[in-house]
Amino acid sequence: MDSEYMIYKFTPEFFNHTKLGVLDFEVYDDTIKANCRNKSYAIRKQKEDESMKEFIQEISLHLKRQPFLDVMFDYDNLKIVTWQGERYEISEWLTGENIDFSNEACVLSITKVLSKFYNVIDQMEEINVNLIPRNEISTQLLKMYKDIVKYKDIAEKKEEKKGFDLLFLTHAENIIDSLSDKYHNLLKSALSEFIINNYKISINIFKDYLMAMHQDFHVEILNLYNLEYEVPMRQIANIIIKFVKESGTGLQEAKKKVIGAYRTHRELGTSEEEILNFYLSIPQEVWKVVKEYYSSKKITDSRSEKYLARLDKSIKIYTEKTF
Repeated sequence: MDSEYMIYKFTPEFFNHTKLGVLDFEVYDDTIKANCRNKSYAIRKQKEDESMKEFIQEISLHLKRQPFLDVMFDYDNLKIVTWQGERYEISEWLTGENIDFSNEACVLSITKVLSKFYNVIDQMEEINVNLIPRNEISTQLLKMYKDIVKYKDIAEKKEEKKGFDLLFLTHAENIIDSLSDKYHNLLKSALSEFIINNYKISINIFKDYLMAMHQDFHVEILNLYNLEYEVPMRQIANIIIKFVKESGTGLQEAKKKVIGAYRTHRELGTSEEEILNFYLSIPQEVWKVVKEYYSSKKITDSRSEKYLARLDKSIKIYTEKTF
């Protein structure tokens, strides 16, 4: 459900129908934050798939049964309203601190919560994973490879090359060779099978309204609407990279600390450390900044300098990872 559709559907008449006393609202992906006099509410279209609703409720019950888990999900107290033939769920909007990846205590707290979550998932019966789409790493690697080749060609053809172009071209060939090797090795190695067998239900922690976190980094709420079918070590790798980028901590030190926090509640499974190292070796941050730069229609000098600084930092992290 895109933002324009949601704004169109959520008219003053709709809000009057909810009887919440809504003063204004904000759009967050597939969720509306409706602001009222004393509190705010989350409003989202109810999932049509009954099996998905049952699945979310099942995970919710498993989480609540774990006394050691600092996570709750108040699935039972949803209010349902019907509007123009569609059903909408309303729950209290829970606010908290954003994830501060420059703060070690925050990063390690989030990692511990994830290890608790995966520990619960491990205890559950087999899940119908077809409910949640899976990101295929081989497809993503191939896309990165094609994009870097394309942007290298664009940079080479520019008559007036800026600092960003020159820095990118210095490393582009090495990145292309690395992506090509990773893609072909993945297809023919046992690692591909390891990754396929290590997909689990995962919480996407990189959405702003995912969780309520207090200033002491105690996490109270995980929004189970942000579930995906993902490899836990891919998520842990993303946390490590963000920690390195935002805090300036060295990669090996960051990896040691995050994995130590993860092992508080769940040991790494067979082949998971190999999978983690594989994800850490992918130049994803370089690809992101290069893609943004060459996809922008107009870049001012000040923006160009910011892009250059981001590229420089990303390449340094990538170099530390691969050499």
